[in-house]
Amino acid sequence: MRQKCLILSLFFCSSLFGDSIQWYNGDPNLEDGLRQDVNGMSPGLTYDNFVVGPGGVDVSGLFSDDFMNASISQAYWEIRSGVSAGDGGVVVASGTSPALQMDLGLIAFGFEVYRIEVDGLSIHLPPGTYWMTVAPDLSGTTASSFVTTTSGTNGIGNPQAQDGNSYFNSSFYGADFALPSDFIATQTSDGGHLDFSEGVLGLASPVPEPGTIGLALGGLLLVLGKRRR
Repeated sequence: MRQKCLILSLFFCSSLFGDSIQWYNGDPNLEDGLRQDVNGMSPGLTYDNFVVGPGGVDVSGLFSDDFMNASISQAYWEIRSGVSAGDGGVVVASGTSPALQMDLGLIAFGFEVYRIEVDGLSIHLPPGTYWMTVAPDLSGTTASSFVTTTSGTNGIGNPQAQDGNSYFNSSFYGADFALPSDFIATQTSDGGHLDFSEGVLGLASPVPEPGTIGLALGGLLLVLGKRRR
């Protein structure tokens, strides 16, 4: 289902349709893109990393900003841990879900840019570093989709681009969690790295302050003491 996003800051688009944004790598810089789709003519998945802080996070949705020339209704998504060059690590969660397709009002290379978002997820992630991807399902089409590069503008959370810790996986292109720089040029606007416009929706788990924990324990001991008397 296509929807028009008329919000001035692109990173607020997804907040209209899910929980708050816990991580966003930054707005599309329209400089380049890397293949991002399943079941198309030349499929591929592009992963970028995000860091979950103390307390963890409950993930309710994922999104990516893609150059596209197709209408889609669902997308494949993954969250992984332990990814490195040539090593896909471990799949933490994955699936194919109904997807929102939101027009960001941007055009480059003859493609419009859409935010592809999957919602309704229920995944708790403990603190750590993870990699995610959201790929439009292009079944039955001859269309193309490429996740856009970003320089980190309007990024949220950690990291906000600039670290180049992203990977590309595609049997069609012979890529086994390869460096994106093997397929597209690095960018000076991203510190010579390649990072991609993707994000995570959800709710961060609260971390009690030490003082709060102490007060709670003190109150419990006081109650137990009164009961004994």
